[in-house]
Order: sequence, then C-alpha cells, then structure tokens
Amino acid sequence: MLGEADFGIGPERPLEPEIDKQTLFTTEIALYCHPDYRLHKKTVRWEEIQSEELIAVGNESIPMISATAGVRIKPKMTVEHMATAMSLAAQCEGVVIAGTFSRHYAKSYQLATCSLTPPLRRNMNLYFHAWRAQTPATQRFRDFLFSYVDEHHDAPANQR
Repeated sequence: MLGEADFGIGPERPLEPEIDKQTLFTTEIALYCHPDYRLHKKTVRWEEIQSEELIAVGNESIPMISATAGVRIKPKMTVEHMATAMSLAAQCEGVVIAGTFSRHYAKSYQLATCSLTPPLRRNMNLYFHAWRAQTPATQRFRDFLFSYVDEHHDAPANQR
C-alpha cells in the first residue's frame, strides 16, 4: 500500500511501519487436491506436505505457514493468483494449501478439501495506513465488511 489504496485485505504478513491492521477473520488452513489425488479423504499431517507437489500462491504465505507449522515446505511452483493454483491442482499438477474460506472456490474446480493436522489457523486482515484518516465511504465499507464476515463466515472475527 503505497498511497494508492485506502485499505487492503489479505493474510497475515510482516508490516511496514506506516501500515496498521485489524483482524477481519481467522481461517483454518486446509489442503486442496484433485479427487483422484492419493491424499483425498485423508487428514494430512504437516510433515507429509514436505514431500508433496505444492503449488504456492505468492511468495509470502508459505514461509509464514511453514514456520508456524514447524516444517520446511518447499513449493514445486509459485503462482500469483489463486485461480491459477486451483486450475493446476484440478489438472493433478499438485496440491494447494489455503484457508478454508477458499473451499467454495475450490469446489468450482472440483477440488477436494483435506484437513491438516495439527490444525493451523491464520488471520485474514484489513490493512490500512496507520496515520491517514479514513473517509466516511471507506469507514462505511469497512463496517460492512466486518458485519458481513460476522454474519457469513464460519469463524467470525471475535478478536477485534
């Protein structure tokens, strides 16, 4: 956020000094794979992911998830968009790890959702400039987002 946006939404990440955050919701991390993939219908241990053909979305999430899970995860490939990762997994090119909020999106690619153990949860945050006042429109949209998440998400943001 270099002054080009009022706020952003994304997973937990290191912050620049001028950026602040507020948790929008927390999501459990799951594995998404083709229904014919050998891990389908299985609870997968984090250690097992180390030997999988993992498709990562972006460069930031895997190191943070890897450190939190206590395992070294090395992706087979890194893509920039979730749609690309899901498409590749649908072609049996590997597996994707992402928040369970992605499960409905994964279903549109006919992907299966597998639980990971031990469970790992990750915050999805609203990022904003630490010192810039929000416009009334931005504040109303922010309020709408939190209200929507509280109504529709499996695990509402109760840590705000």
